[in-house]
Amino acid sequence: MGQAKWRARTVERDREREASLGMGDDDPGQVVQQVGKSVWHGIGGEVTVEGWVLEWWQKKGYKGYHSESSILTTLFALLLWPVLFHSLPGAFETPYQTAPLDLGEDTFSASRTELLESRLQAMSKTSVALEMLDEVDRRERPRGTWAVGVNWEFPAEDLREVLECLGGKGLSGVCRMLAEEYRHRVSGVPDLL
Repeated sequence: MGQAKWRARTVERDREREASLGMGDDDPGQVVQQVGKSVWHGIGGEVTVEGWVLEWWQKKGYKGYHSESSILTTLFALLLWPVLFHSLPGAFETPYQTAPLDLGEDTFSASRTELLESRLQAMSKTSVALEMLDEVDRRERPRGTWAVGVNWEFPAEDLREVLECLGGKGLSGVCRMLAEEYRHRVSGVPDLL
């Protein structure tokens, strides 16, 4: 097949595909190409699919965030603050670090076993986890302290609600997994919460 015929068949096939997607209906000779993420019609105009889903749930009286893993990493850091910032030789080289140097390594939880297990056990009771969260949040939020995974844009009350929904025991399990393999577990979390 010649180059011109091949190109003509490719353009025709693309036009048929786009017509089947409802694209280019205004002008049958116009070829519209879809590039990037899909766009949805939301309350205030175009939104991503995540934005559309959040609006759908909002209409039903629910609240949510397109946060990827940032709500969970924020809760992890705030709940395990004393573990994260525990002074161990070699973990902190400067006072400006936002995390210990070994956080993403196998040694992080192993070198803090007693402190970590004590904190995880205590936080498995939701009321205690809420107290832990409040204590660190009240102290660090006004300063806007930079710490690994923390996003201060989430209101304190919303963080409390998420903790209450997941429960202390559930969040203790999430924190354990992040403490054991932070680098590998911070991705792959559902986009919406």
